[in-house]
Amino acid sequence: MDDGSISLNSPGDAKSEDVNVKKNVVAMNGRKVHEVTPFVGERLSIVAHVRQGYAQIPELIREQLLGMGMRMPSSEAIDYHKSRLYNKAYVMYRC
Repeated sequence: MDDGSISLNSPGDAKSEDVNVKKNVVAMNGRKVHEVTPFVGERLSIVAHVRQGYAQIPELIREQLLGMGMRMPSSEAIDYHKSRLYNKAYVMYRC
């Protein structure tokens, strides 16, 4: 478990775990040390960030974003996913 003391220059020195993402979706905690091993083929990564203060977005801007098709997460959804990643590097979702 990355407690913040792992060197980002040589994360391979830390205890690690290979995660097969070929047929799975993985939500990972980007605040934990991670790296990618060599692979052959294509890979799709979707990176999402939610700012802590997103709930304070002014209504006019919120309406503009919604009008462009952006979806706003509910506080409950954010709390749920944060709780699943609490003290974990990743959570596997089976497809």
